[in-house]
Amino acid sequence: ISWGTTVKYNGTTNARPTAVCYDSANEKVVVVFREDDGKIWSIVGTVSGTSISFGTKVNVDSNASNLYPTCAYDSTTGKVIIAYRIPTTDLGVARVGTVSGTSISWGSAVEWTTTAVRTTEVGCHNGHAIFVSDNKIRVGQISGTSITFGTLQTIPFAGGNVNTDETNIGIDPNTGTFMVGGMRDGSDKNLEVFGCTRSGTTVTFGSGVVFKQSTTFNTTCCWAGGTNTFFWSYDSGSSGADGLQSTIATVTGTTVTFTTPRVWYDPSGNSIAQGQSCIYDPDTQSVVVFYRNAASNNDAWYYVERNRISNGTRGG
Repeated sequence: ISWGTTVKYNGTTNARPTAVCYDSANEKVVVVFREDDGKIWSIVGTVSGTSISFGTKVNVDSNASNLYPTCAYDSTTGKVIIAYRIPTTDLGVARVGTVSGTSISWGSAVEWTTTAVRTTEVGCHNGHAIFVSDNKIRVGQISGTSITFGTLQTIPFAGGNVNTDETNIGIDPNTGTFMVGGMRDGSDKNLEVFGCTRSGTTVTFGSGVVFKQSTTFNTTCCWAGGTNTFFWSYDSGSSGADGLQSTIATVTGTTVTFTTPRVWYDPSGNSIAQGQSCIYDPDTQSVVVFYRNAASNNDAWYYVERNRISNGTRGG
């Protein structure tokens, strides 16, 4: 990857953490971020070649001490969905955003969970938003600037996962089949994943699958380009001793099969790589992983993995 010049979108004010999604209808990048006082903001960017320009930042939530914003775009409704954790109750809330030119407006906040959450991830498909955190999952139907939710469901982790650091979601945009998973915090710290399907606002889970019998942290998942195929990356072993590993999982119905995990980065000192995220690039049929490399002064690094997709048949 060759990179253009860095552009500041928030002046000299810290913006952490940050989430980004792409509005394909308006061809705009939407950035949502938390400033250090806990207020949640958003800003719309326009890409031209290897440069990006931004409109004026728009406040999402002016209350202090909000945490962990995330966002996703739904191509069916043309809406941006944001989720974050609110203070005092630690509940997860969601809002619907509408891009217009280089600005964005937001609907009212609505709680997607009735119990406290840690970090939320959200994925969208066909007018629905799917929210996950810890062992909770809930589907909402998007209508205008509001969301109507189905029943709050429990992801059937073997270890319970009532307080896991991170639960991931990846959706095949063509079929709507998706995967969720996370570290089993209640038992062996292994990464357990599930193939899932959605009917309306109800989720059906397959059996849990563990990629490797080893402690896993800093997990991430995204669609891998093939039908119902997903890329997973994670930090394996105590303090990352087994290195950063990846695997490709395929969901058939709700049954998960996966390739043998491969080590793609094994840093000296076995430091943990933090804050992993991944995205699929359809032009090159590659997945790009971004992460903070604790083995290299906490600098921002990236890794590109191209996945083989074949319709070949084995045998004569």
